[in-house]
Amino acid sequence: MRRRGLYALVAGSLVVAMLASASLAAAKVHRLFDPAPERVPTGLQIDEDEWSVIPSRITVAADPTGVVNFSIFNRGEDDHDFAVLDAQGQMQKVDLGPGARGDLVTSLKPGRNKIWCNLPGHEALGMVGYITVVDQYDAVYAAWEAEMNRMLGPAN
Repeated sequence: MRRRGLYALVAGSLVVAMLASASLAAAKVHRLFDPAPERVPTGLQIDEDEWSVIPSRITVAADPTGVVNFSIFNRGEDDHDFAVLDAQGQMQKVDLGPGARGDLVTSLKPGRNKIWCNLPGHEALGMVGYITVVDQYDAVYAAWEAEMNRMLGPAN
């Protein structure tokens, strides 16, 4: 008789443990508010060498005044420069010797912008790239919209 009581106690304990774990597994944690979307940086780094221009990111946001900050490093053994067309269509550039570092702060138009080395023949050898400039509000909204689509599915 004692053995049967012990089996019943163990079996009952197992049933309680299984029900408790099943209810915990089914429980979901809900947030009341979504976290704020990440802001898109208003600056980026550029590495140049023979024969490439490599941005640290391909999407950058203009600050509220439309300005983008570039930090450029010439990792190559030859002279290079870094060039970009500003919002008015004027070329802005920084000349860089081997191992040199420079900064460029300029306003850029939203959309796709070409970045390149303007020294003769360097662009043709591959020293060209593109970045996309977005408005900070649009970028934050796009991140929020993507999160909502992920959670709720796209709106129809």
